[in-house]
Amino acid sequence: SHAVHLPRVLRHSADHETSLFDGVVIMLETIIEDIEQLRFAAWRNVLESFLQDVARREKRQIAPPSFEEYVDIFLFSVEESSVERSVSHLSLLGASPSASFVSPNASLTATPYVGLHKFLQTRGIVLPTGSPADAEVMETHYGLANAKVSELEHLTTTRDVRPCAGVVECLRSLLNNGVRVVIASRTRSLKLLLGRAGLQLPDVVTIAGEEVRARRLRWRPHIDLYVAAASKMHIPIDRCAV
Repeated sequence: SHAVHLPRVLRHSADHETSLFDGVVIMLETIIEDIEQLRFAAWRNVLESFLQDVARREKRQIAPPSFEEYVDIFLFSVEESSVERSVSHLSLLGASPSASFVSPNASLTATPYVGLHKFLQTRGIVLPTGSPADAEVMETHYGLANAKVSELEHLTTTRDVRPCAGVVECLRSLLNNGVRVVIASRTRSLKLLLGRAGLQLPDVVTIAGEEVRARRLRWRPHIDLYVAAASKMHIPIDRCAV
């Protein structure tokens, strides 16, 4: 493989050069091969077992999630939570939110595991949220999510977890050129996955899992996570690339 050289982009003028960014926010799924297939396998294994138990109790057939459902529901469900923070963040960027941006039906509190909740609804199942300390056998959102974390850890011992081509060289080039780097994700398994992929580099900051939920940072299309990542690097958001 070829080395990747990514110096800080410069704007040239008559008398000096000005860098265009000082920090980079990198999403975990962009640097590890087939990571969504791995996450899907963990969720499917956990949910298949749980749904079989429900099916036996309720004497009905319940299909496990397909990969298409995982992508549509788990990855791209919009979190309904306070929109005021996004309006505030946009104002920091100098943008004016349109009238349609602020939904009158927006909830005021973030819902953990929105994708899981919406998937279970498609199967006619409603579970309590529970608490972060819930055991893996508990039938709550947190219980299932904790079981998924354990299952993912098990799967990484039986499957190769590899970085995408050129990623290590890219990260080193950025750091060597004085660019700060944050790797971001919602998963609590971020550090585990980085370690398995050989991507635990010094000076790389992370934001994920417990911190994301404790701070109620919303997922795409909201920008909460990116703003928080810039803050962890102590860099203004207009000086960061994503």
